[in-house]
Amino acid sequence: MRGATTWLALACGAARAADVVETCAWNVHEATCAGPRAYAAQRAYYDEVVALDAHLRSVGAPPAEGHSAMCPRAVAHMRAVARAAAETSQLVRVCEVGFNAGHSALNWLAADPRTAVDAFDLGAHPSAAAAFAYLSKKYPGRLRLTLGDSRATLPLVDHAKACDVVFIDGGHDGDVPAADLGNLAPLAARGAPLLVDNANMAPVRAAISNATARGMIREAGTLRESCSPSLAASAFATDDPNPPVDPALLGAVDHMHWWNELWIGEYVVA
Repeated sequence: MRGATTWLALACGAARAADVVETCAWNVHEATCAGPRAYAAQRAYYDEVVALDAHLRSVGAPPAEGHSAMCPRAVAHMRAVARAAAETSQLVRVCEVGFNAGHSALNWLAADPRTAVDAFDLGAHPSAAAAFAYLSKKYPGRLRLTLGDSRATLPLVDHAKACDVVFIDGGHDGDVPAADLGNLAPLAARGAPLLVDNANMAPVRAAISNATARGMIREAGTLRESCSPSLAASAFATDDPNPPVDPALLGAVDHMHWWNELWIGEYVVA
C-alpha cells in the first residue's frame, strides 16, 4: 500500500528518469514534479492539444470553458503521476469527473500507453461529445465517457472496477464537490492518488476539508499556479515556471486568466 508521499516520490522518480524535471519538491504548501524543463518535455502533448482544439473548431464545438492545458505545471504533475502508476501495473484506470473538452483526458492517455480513462461529464457543451469521438478514434478502447449529473451517474458504477488514479474537476458549486469525493471513495483503490482541481474555490475546499476530517482522504500538498490560454500556448517554449501573459492570446476563452490550486493526496479508505 502506497501513501501519498510515496506516490509523489515515484512520480518524481519517473520524471527524473525521463530527464524531464529540473526540480522536484513537496511540502504542505506545494507538491509538484514540474520543474521548468518539464515544459519542454511536454511539447508533444501541447502539439496534440493544438490538434484537438483545431478539430473541435472545425466541427463547430470549440472549448467553451478554461481547461487543464492552460495550467502547465498541473499538466506536468498529472503526467508524472500517471507514469509512476504505470510502473507497477499493466493497466492504470484513471477515473475523471469533468471531461469538458477532453484536454485532461488527452493528458492521461498520452502519458503512457497503459492508461485508460473512465470519464464523467455533465455534457452541457457540444465539445464534450466532439472531443470524445476524436479521442476515441485516436486512442481506441482506452476511453469511456458517461454523460449526466455525476451525483446520479457515479453511484451506478460497478464497484469492482477500481480506480487507480482519481481526478476531480467537475461541478464546483453546492454539494457537487462533496458528492463527487464521496461517490468516488468506494470506487478508488486503497491509497489511490487523488487530484482535485480548483481547490481554491470555497465549496471545493470545504468538501476537501470535510473529507479529510472524516478520514476519507489524506493530503500531500497543493500545486498553485497562474493559468491562462497564453500559458498553454507558450508552455513548451519557455523556461519560466509562470511565463508572462500574452494579451494577444487571452481572447481564446473569454479573456480567461485565473489563479488555480490543484489539491494532491490520496484516498485512505476504499
